[in-house]
Amino acid sequence: GGFTSQRTDVSRRYTKGVGYLDDSVGAENMSALLDKRNLTEDTSRSSIQRLSVLGRAMYTLMGRYHFTATARADASSNFAEGHKWAFFPAFAFKWSLINEPWMLNVKASALNALSIRLSAGRSGNDSIPAYASQSVLDSGNSTWLFGDNQQLAYWPLRLENPSLTWAKTDQYNIGVTWMSNNSKRTSIKLTLDGYLNNIKDKIVAVPYNMFVWTNINVGKVRVIGLDATADIRQEIAKGHRIVISASYSMQRAENRTNSASPYYGNQIAYIPEHSGSASIGYENPYVNISIHGTGTSMRYSNNEHFEDSEVSGYWETGVTAYRDFNICGGTLSARFDLKNILDKQYEIVKAYPMPGISYMISVGYKF
Repeated sequence: GGFTSQRTDVSRRYTKGVGYLDDSVGAENMSALLDKRNLTEDTSRSSIQRLSVLGRAMYTLMGRYHFTATARADASSNFAEGHKWAFFPAFAFKWSLINEPWMLNVKASALNALSIRLSAGRSGNDSIPAYASQSVLDSGNSTWLFGDNQQLAYWPLRLENPSLTWAKTDQYNIGVTWMSNNSKRTSIKLTLDGYLNNIKDKIVAVPYNMFVWTNINVGKVRVIGLDATADIRQEIAKGHRIVISASYSMQRAENRTNSASPYYGNQIAYIPEHSGSASIGYENPYVNISIHGTGTSMRYSNNEHFEDSEVSGYWETGVTAYRDFNICGGTLSARFDLKNILDKQYEIVKAYPMPGISYMISVGYKF
């Protein structure tokens, strides 16, 4: 068990001036204006604090039944009084079938790992702006002049919600892992997971009018998904290896907020029902090479699925060359990425096309 404490302070200062006689001074003398009414300044400061108390217990029975229980209580300053704390328990069980006595013959011939995993738990989300549960005023100089002066004005930016609390996700998972590397030159690992997530008290920002917003807990989402992965490694010579990997995800994320709504059951915006990736690499003592691709099915740009809101699916292919060097007790990593080598035109966000063929060179050193 243990606890964590975190505090994030953000200070911001913005200064803008129009009408300088000489722009060469840049931002070094922002007050050098003939007309100070053309000088705009804005400052802000915010603080977010989080506190967590957590514990975990693990127990293994007969070398093949593994139990894990975790519990944590989290507090966030983002929420209103009486709603800052929430409790998030979780439980997991793994059955190592490969260690069962009746699996010994199979273990010796084909398998190194075969297990079934079950888990259930609750997680929380407090990713909202600081003071989101409170009324917030903004201020600035008005656009009207009274005499020769601009008047300071205040206006509501956000309305309070004294009942705002954590968004919560109840998660249920079942999975299977199969692994074989009895051959000195070949290893194979396969995983398959199915899950159900129920999200409640989803935090959404809603307009009070055109200019004033408030945050409320209204949204509900149900997610049913399936994840599959495969990893195959084949040694072809000493220091030379072919690595093949692939993944597939099916995710049905439905709006379950209001059963009377015509949009009830719609897929959540920008979440594809199908996505996947694949790669094949050649690892060697000289330069490692990998050809890889990622793609998704069609998505919608809004939860209402309005006409012309479809975002087409895509498949993007790239090539990577990389190598690590041991230098001065550390590791120097050099990497070259050639992206979108087929020059496909696609969008991740609607109306914002991604670039065609591009490249990136990166170098890093780890002490």
